[in-house]
Amino acid sequence: MTFRTVAVVIATMLAATGCAAERDPTGPREPAGATVSPSGQPPSARPSVEVDSETQGRLRSGEGAGLKWRQIQTTTLPFPQVNKVRVRGDDVVFAYPQSGDQPNSIGHMDIETGEFRSVAKTNYPSGLIDWLAITGDHVVYIDSESVPDTFGGDPLRWQLWAVNLRTGESELIDESGPAGSMEGIAQNADDERVVWVRWADPLDPRKGMRIEQWEPGTKPSVVAADLRISSATVYPSTHGVVYPSLSRGQVRGTSRQDLHLLGEDGVSTPLTSSGLLIDFTVNDDRLTWTEYSDPRSVAEPAAEPYKIFTRRLGDPKAESVQVQEGYSDGNAVAGESFVAWWPQGRGIEMAAVPASGGTEASVPDSVRLVMQRNVSARLDTDGDRLVFASTLGGNKTRIHVLTVRATRR
Repeated sequence: MTFRTVAVVIATMLAATGCAAERDPTGPREPAGATVSPSGQPPSARPSVEVDSETQGRLRSGEGAGLKWRQIQTTTLPFPQVNKVRVRGDDVVFAYPQSGDQPNSIGHMDIETGEFRSVAKTNYPSGLIDWLAITGDHVVYIDSESVPDTFGGDPLRWQLWAVNLRTGESELIDESGPAGSMEGIAQNADDERVVWVRWADPLDPRKGMRIEQWEPGTKPSVVAADLRISSATVYPSTHGVVYPSLSRGQVRGTSRQDLHLLGEDGVSTPLTSSGLLIDFTVNDDRLTWTEYSDPRSVAEPAAEPYKIFTRRLGDPKAESVQVQEGYSDGNAVAGESFVAWWPQGRGIEMAAVPASGGTEASVPDSVRLVMQRNVSARLDTDGDRLVFASTLGGNKTRIHVLTVRATRR
């Protein structure tokens, strides 16, 4: 479940207040290997360097577009796919199907050794692992009894669990209750805490929403209440909590959204103002988000490129840097000195970004690591580390861990 799909649930139920339902902009993209957009026009941006990572052996190490990368670990697993991949320090966790097709279990890989082990599984007969995050030594996950995207359907039961990766001890942090709810729970974490959104009424977001948090060794607490939040996806940082909010007007038939930072003092500060927000992530205090390229366009999302931006939180001199404009499947994430995303087709695309400063006009060169197999699920970063998975066919999936560093700053 992504920011987009979580937002659909809330925005649909808010439609009664005059806000348009959020339309899921994901859909068919250009076929793998395509070089022109559906409209016949070339994409407005392309990688300056492109390497066939597997056939040329360049995934193990390489350099280009101001970046130097090296694969430090790879593990092949006997599963058709894994998803919701997360990395923190030497820990990589992911959801995988222990039986059937649904991701109903959580696996852990040690980056130092490459060893795999199972650490948790669903408690429901037909359950699935709906979201993952790592904070400290804990993996925190949502265990849902059914498919996560209700879109106004029946309430679902869910539980928010934390499992200590060192001791195996588990702790129930939060749950929907026996009647279930239609809340799209999507917790995210940094090194110190996990944050998520709850509704005052689990069946009606119009009655108010609040941000809650949990730190290992403490009880859950409320960060803020009665916020105008347009999605259940929020991210913590050392400077507060980043959350999306509805803006005035509509774009492409959907409600406009912008990002805000709720500071430790309880004051909200706008982070974007275009109203064109599609998706966002926060990694190591670097905010990365995707916007519509042309707010006046009436084309289907598949025929329109997106823009990817990034900026450093907590730096008064930091400005937004446009990283890319083109066709991608989103999920842009940032490391210490780079931004990575999953472009259309097969592979990973990366661009070096300045530690601070920059202007919206500066679009850096990028490098694409072309994979012969599909890159699956979401990417994740921690400092100079990038983790992702590729499907190999024959019920096999490979997890890749790279270090990525800038060669010029």
